[in-house]
Amino acid sequence: MGIKRTTETLMALVLVMGLAAEAVAVDPRFAIDLKTLDQRPAAAETPAHQPQRRDSAPIASKPATAQPAKKGVRHSRVASHRNRPARSQLVEKGTGQQLQMLSMTKGTEVGALEVLKQFWPGMVPAKETEYRPLEVSSPTFALSLDAGRYPALPAMDGGRIVVDAAGTMPSLVRTLLMEQGDKVRVVSENPANRRRFFSSLLKAARFYSVEEDFSVGFGSDPQLTVTADYKIEKAADSLLKHELLLLNVRDDLPAMPPALGAFLREEGFSVQEPFAQTVAGGSGRRGTVWQVTAKDSQGMADGLLKALNLPVDRDRNVELFSYRESGLVLTIKADRYVESGGERFIINTFTGDPVAYTLTRLLETRGYRVVMLEAKDGLQQVSEKLMSRLRLPGSYARHTLWAPGDAPYSLRVSGVMLPRSAQNGGTLFVTSRELQPLHRELLDLNGYRVLAD
Repeated sequence: MGIKRTTETLMALVLVMGLAAEAVAVDPRFAIDLKTLDQRPAAAETPAHQPQRRDSAPIASKPATAQPAKKGVRHSRVASHRNRPARSQLVEKGTGQQLQMLSMTKGTEVGALEVLKQFWPGMVPAKETEYRPLEVSSPTFALSLDAGRYPALPAMDGGRIVVDAAGTMPSLVRTLLMEQGDKVRVVSENPANRRRFFSSLLKAARFYSVEEDFSVGFGSDPQLTVTADYKIEKAADSLLKHELLLLNVRDDLPAMPPALGAFLREEGFSVQEPFAQTVAGGSGRRGTVWQVTAKDSQGMADGLLKALNLPVDRDRNVELFSYRESGLVLTIKADRYVESGGERFIINTFTGDPVAYTLTRLLETRGYRVVMLEAKDGLQQVSEKLMSRLRLPGSYARHTLWAPGDAPYSLRVSGVMLPRSAQNGGTLFVTSRELQPLHRELLDLNGYRVLAD
């Protein structure tokens, strides 16, 4: 009898150990407490918003977030929030689980994306179908993207560019797109950083050549310089065909005026400025540009004096000796006589006569300030001599008439720049260089009044 009980006890231990070994192989999430099998479950209170299911079995511990597994999953379809079909169209019996992209609140980048959609067809001519929402499918999945949230743009090589402006594209979707090879590219930069966004976008567009911070000059003096954030050659023969594209993406600069755009087209450049603002001409006067048209030194002096608003006497006889002082009268001819700041000025042109030169210099002993010009003097020499004698803070050089950050173009001209003063109502710039109608229009747009003697 004792041996029989001992044998039964050993068999029971072996059975228990076997059951324990099998229990180790069970996923802990599905483990059942054996003690609860012999207990009658107590009635649990059911919250009003969670009605008790009739077919639910009493389980000792069930995670609150556990979801019943679905059977028959064939593929996952990722659809957008805005243009997805009704659930009855997407989910049929046995078609599997659907993955949805969450909607987001529109941010400041939406305006930039709308502008991008408007001007991109001018950058990359393509069929209308290439602007439709991107759809990718395979035997295992189908993916469609909302065109409003993830715009799809054509590239020069026939590929597609997907813009993820907010950087919210799930990594799973990005991976699926990358598996399509090089025909789909994702740009994830924020349009708020305009330069970084467009640098990434233009790289994905696969143009033949893209050059950043481009500038090109026209003429020598005056020199018109046009700047652009990007210079784009769409194809290998764009340069030969004079089909170059200038793209500005800043919104803090005025747009290029139509006259400048027409000039650039003649030079082989087209311009895209999707974010620029049109500015009316003549706003905020900077000053006056005075064009001296004379070619001789004395005429240039006359033009400069007129620009300075100084009264001039021509061919005046100036007394060197008088009867009262020396019992004789000696007068010297002054080509130009000027009074300014309580001082008297004589402006003569040296003709090679040493007597006339000496007599003119003797006038300095009588308190006159003498300026001797030469026939070969240009505006630079004339202005330097006059400015030093008149004690005016003017300087002759090649001046850029407005700061490079004020417009996507600049004008650099040789002349005399005088600082802002109440007398002239602003900056005075005097030049003898010929100004073309385009130069005059640009000067007017940037606050200069152009006058000539």
